[in-house]
Amino acid sequence: MRPGAKVLLVEDSRATATRLTARIDGIDGVAYTHGATCADAQSLLPEDAGRFFLAVLDLNLPDAPYGEVIDLVGDYGIPIDVSTGNLDEAVRDRLFARGVADYVVKDSRVGIGYIARLVSRMAHLDYSTTQTLSSQQPAAMRLVATEIRGNRPVRGLFDVGQRRDRRVESKALPVV
Repeated sequence: MRPGAKVLLVEDSRATATRLTARIDGIDGVAYTHGATCADAQSLLPEDAGRFFLAVLDLNLPDAPYGEVIDLVGDYGIPIDVSTGNLDEAVRDRLFARGVADYVVKDSRVGIGYIARLVSRMAHLDYSTTQTLSSQQPAAMRLVATEIRGNRPVRGLFDVGQRRDRRVESKALPVV
């Protein structure tokens, strides 16, 4: 992880933000910047965008009720994890089509724990070595693909789902 790298957390629910920040605080070497609105994110990004290795964004904010914060953060090339209170497969599919790395329901300890594990995995990826992933971990595959698109090279991706040595070949996953 780059020194000074952070998670951008944009969450308007004080209770959810408190639970998420408490979990992120427990991850070695990970800091966060929290904003409660799209306007907060807009003011933070121009100066600090290069320091964020991941953005955890609430899908519905008071000043961005239709996910406008996703486009704002996406313009900076930061991998995005969308958190929401409702699971809707059609919305999830539209978000993945927009380049979102993951979509998580945050209404339980399980959802909050999943986001914390995702932050930890992203924070500790070593981009100078080969990454081994399972195709049965689609969120991790999307996050690594997002990181590659964000000009953070990975030497090779290997799918350990069916055959340990099968190299992942895809136009969406350029391997350098």
